[in-house]
Amino acid sequence: MATKRSLTRRLPRTLRRPVEALQTLWSVGAFSRPRELYEQWRHRDDFRRLQKALFFHRYASALLLAHEVGLYDALASGARTPAELAAERGLAPSAVENLLRVLESERLVERERGGERAAEHQRPAERERAAENERAAGQEHAAEHERPAERERAAERERAAERERAAERQRAAEHERGGARVGGRERAGSGGARFRLSEFAARFLARAGRYSMAGMLDLMAAQAAAYAELPSAMATGRVPRALDIYADGSRYRAFLDAVNEYLSFAGRDLLPRLALPDVRSFIVGSMGVSLSALLLERLPRARVTYGCLPHLVREIPRLREKYRVPADRVDGMHEHGGDPSADRWGTESFDLIVLTKKMILQPSERVGEKFARKAFEVLRPGGLAIFWETVHPDDHPTPLGRALEAVLDLGASPVGPVNTESSLRRLLADIGFREVEVVPCLSEQTTFLTARR
Repeated sequence: MATKRSLTRRLPRTLRRPVEALQTLWSVGAFSRPRELYEQWRHRDDFRRLQKALFFHRYASALLLAHEVGLYDALASGARTPAELAAERGLAPSAVENLLRVLESERLVERERGGERAAEHQRPAERERAAENERAAGQEHAAEHERPAERERAAERERAAERERAAERQRAAEHERGGARVGGRERAGSGGARFRLSEFAARFLARAGRYSMAGMLDLMAAQAAAYAELPSAMATGRVPRALDIYADGSRYRAFLDAVNEYLSFAGRDLLPRLALPDVRSFIVGSMGVSLSALLLERLPRARVTYGCLPHLVREIPRLREKYRVPADRVDGMHEHGGDPSADRWGTESFDLIVLTKKMILQPSERVGEKFARKAFEVLRPGGLAIFWETVHPDDHPTPLGRALEAVLDLGASPVGPVNTESSLRRLLADIGFREVEVVPCLSEQTTFLTARR
């Protein structure tokens, strides 16, 4: 006899989903609590948003975990079995296969079966065996027209080749069985299936991909690693180890790569909106290398100076190469100690200064204000300062994309100030800046301030 569930499955999809939803509500007793049901229905949009956020938190957790253990880059060179990936990355085979199955459901990897292997995904040894088979087949075809003794020698060579291929298959099977053995017990697995990157993952997630987002994944993974420290950091102000840009042992490269990648897009939206002065020289830090490349494109007479903490300055040549900064337009790179009032900024005379996320740093030392004052001091009259900061509106909710950018700020400076439009305007005006403007970019996802001396 058919159950109610099987009868429901026969309905058209447009009817089946609402009917199944009602069945679920009935099964869990929702209709016996009408007040609770009404409250959930009244807040259904917010509840749906919350459910989606929690769902995609798990989605992102798997995506970032695969990035952290190097699966995307390992699979970029060709398909692998879970056991092969596990041996290559120093992981447990069962853990790799579990993660691959999640990634398969996220459509980031695809499974190869038997004859589905494409030549471009084969390992070099497999391609060599394929070529050997073709040569052997050609020899066999030619042998049909040779003398009997020659045909016999060709047949013997083919038998030897087949024995070698059988031995290779046996070794591979033993390796697979060994990799699938956990705690002395055989476990059911993918049956030796090989996994390869989806086309999307190969282009966007692998570090060598044409549109790679690996830099942003590095930063998101660093944030995830620091998450457990944030509750105490919000009380003590101590920056989580992974996110401490001042510490040589932190994951500062993740910050540098992700921020430069992000500003390479945001800068394209920002610069056409600005009335730039006649710029002959400007200075940026290590996080503004990509923006400096955009500025040099727009300002044919300008030259750039870079200044930052010593361990960050070491990364600037790599970033200059990545964003194609012409060497003959660089005036120098200078190491700073981190206290703007004590550091010397190159020639100490510029038409343009770019500061990235400085106004949130070390609030007890008023480091953000020190950076702004130093910028004012070294700007020529009429010069422009550009600040990249999360700027909150004074009296209405912050646009969601911009608010979520503040999550990055919370990790980099857990007790940093809340920068609103009015508080930043007031601070910069007190220093002496004029024409202070807030410039939202990327559809309100991020904000810059500009201030003129």
